[in-house]
Amino acid sequence: MSENYNDDEIIETDDVEEKDKNEKFCFLCRRPESKAGPMIELPNNIHICTDCMQKSFTL
Repeated sequence: MSENYNDDEIIETDDVEEKDKNEKFCFLCRRPESKAGPMIELPNNIHICTDCMQKSFTL
C-alpha cells in the first residue's frame, strides 16, 4: 500500500464522520434524517420528523 492510498482513505472516513455529526435525529422516535425524511426544526435544537408531528396532531 502506498502513502497516497492511505491518505485518501483517511479523507474518506473523515467525510463519513462529518456527515454523521451533522445528521439530525428525531426527538421522539430517534430516527435519523436519512431514514425519516426532512425534519421540522423547533427552538433549543429540537428536530421532529413529519411522521411524529402528524401522530401528535391525531390524538
